[in-house]
Amino acid sequence: MSRWRLIVLPLLGLAVSICASAAEMAKMVVATGVDPGFSIVYVAKLGGFFERNGLDVDMRTGPSGGAMVPLLLSGASNASVAASLAGINNHLKDADIVAVAQVVRYDRLYGIVAKRDIQSLADLKGKKIAVTVGNASESYWYDALKRDHLNPDDFKGSLVNVEPPEMVAAIERNDVQAFSAWEPWISRAVLNVPATKVLTDNLGTVQDVGFVYMSRKWIDANRATAIRFMKAMDEANDFINREPEKTKQIVGKLLNLPTNLMDSIMPKCTYTFVLGSDAYAVSNRIVDQLVAKGRVKPGQFDLDSWFYPALLKEIKPEAVQLPALKR
Repeated sequence: MSRWRLIVLPLLGLAVSICASAAEMAKMVVATGVDPGFSIVYVAKLGGFFERNGLDVDMRTGPSGGAMVPLLLSGASNASVAASLAGINNHLKDADIVAVAQVVRYDRLYGIVAKRDIQSLADLKGKKIAVTVGNASESYWYDALKRDHLNPDDFKGSLVNVEPPEMVAAIERNDVQAFSAWEPWISRAVLNVPATKVLTDNLGTVQDVGFVYMSRKWIDANRATAIRFMKAMDEANDFINREPEKTKQIVGKLLNLPTNLMDSIMPKCTYTFVLGSDAYAVSNRIVDQLVAKGRVKPGQFDLDSWFYPALLKEIKPEAVQLPALKR
């Protein structure tokens, strides 16, 4: 055998091996929003956790996590990450849309920004207020009214449906006098729009969480890929909690947020990969809110079918502690 053959044959074998590995990469589309609350997706993608688990992931982002959840309905995405209301709204449209894991607890991420002369939520009666219908912006607004014992009907004519990225411009133009949103839009408004302030935030009052949503039908047809995805997300969550400074660098670069803003925002969230009491309590509260607004009939929403713990149980059984499963 010639010397050249001895060199070429191993190289050909290596090329075949590389091609085979590439062919084994399972393709997925994961959709979410653009704020640090979705750090687990950014870290899983940019930190290489998807790739190391054999996934070729197309990460798609939109103005909010809630705006991206409907992609699951059409099959345009295979997984989505957003706060609780958006997922529950889409589960009501298609019962196969389920929550497979809680990925974040929003400890102080939500707030209402207002013009500086506004002293309380009651002062906003008759003024224009920006919310995004169908996601955490709307749910936090109603929770804040309930906390202050205010009647939502008094504000019905005041609400304007605006996506979070446009809220900052809207309050700067005086199109609205306040908006309900989350970071980084809260800090961006207060830092860049004169005479604005944080009127209230959710610290110690209203609790919300973010979930991974998937279609039960897609999971059933692609279970091995779904398990790989869950492993990658769990590894990314471990990285976030183990390497907070590196996480800030990854997320800050992606979202174009300066270091000082990342230092301020990241502690406002607790990053998790569980299904437990927080997930159950928050889901119950959101459903009660929808019932009160007449969007859901009492008893219509089944929490046991809303949660899909089987995937998380397979990779991390101790992380599943749902009260619903103990009834």
